[in-house]
Amino acid sequence: MDEKAMGFNESQLKRTGFAEAFTPELKAKMEQGVPLIQHEFKKNYDGDQVTANLHLKKSATSDYYFLNKFDLQLQKDGRADSVKQTYYITSRKVAGNGEENGEQKAKQDIKYTLKEGYNLLDGRPVYKNLVSKDGNEYEAWNKLNFKKKLDNGNFEMKQYTKNYGFDLENVLSKYPIKELVNEQYKQSLIDSLRRGNLQKATFVGSNGNEEKLYISPNITLGALNVYDQNKERIPTEQLVEKQYIGKELAGQLKQRVSQLQMQEQKERPEPAPSQKKEEKQKQAKKPKSDEPVKKQSRKQKVH
Repeated sequence: MDEKAMGFNESQLKRTGFAEAFTPELKAKMEQGVPLIQHEFKKNYDGDQVTANLHLKKSATSDYYFLNKFDLQLQKDGRADSVKQTYYITSRKVAGNGEENGEQKAKQDIKYTLKEGYNLLDGRPVYKNLVSKDGNEYEAWNKLNFKKKLDNGNFEMKQYTKNYGFDLENVLSKYPIKELVNEQYKQSLIDSLRRGNLQKATFVGSNGNEEKLYISPNITLGALNVYDQNKERIPTEQLVEKQYIGKELAGQLKQRVSQLQMQEQKERPEPAPSQKKEEKQKQAKKPKSDEPVKKQSRKQKVH
């Protein structure tokens, strides 16, 4: 394999956050010309174990390899269950000549990096510049819907464009965050949150006391999720007590939560007729709440 091809193969993995996955073992398979490669890679994020399976395909006309997709499995620290998602890297035709333009293709088609894929599986939104099936570019917040699975086994990816009305900078301004005073720190904070990171920020109380907390955007609420040092979410009431948010904002958030719950109930699919019949039969067999359950005597015949 020539040096140029190997350099391209390595740089493609770097761009997707898999620089450490370019191991001697993977390099050897590429040098052997294995047409389809599945390469496992593991990484730890603050106790969370991420297992990635990279799917690489060799070009039919050269030694270039293309990362078509990668499977991610997240095992949260202290939890028995895990979550999985496959992230696809689709090809899109661009002007140019074949392999010479291969690097440009890969750069345009990479949707999510390893870290962004982990952040999505950990329940946080990621802001991306994307390309629609029609070739139109657009920007959107992306978040996994863990309540709905698609036919391919993936969780549904919900998207919130600018039309949804979530403005991160405006939301941040509602919180007493010290980093917002400095324009450079503010932009770094915004960039990190857009990548889906659980970002540490300095909250300043009304008495001037400072507290380091973690934050993440909550797109549907139009607010921030705030976490303590143990990364446990802080309830809205406690944020009010600490005077990190006002009572007016707390009331708006409470109202928004109620609206979302009602919306979720409306969107919940109606049970099938057979399922409804079963439910009625079960309810009929259950004793009424105001009637005591009668114990069956030994003399009673059991059918």
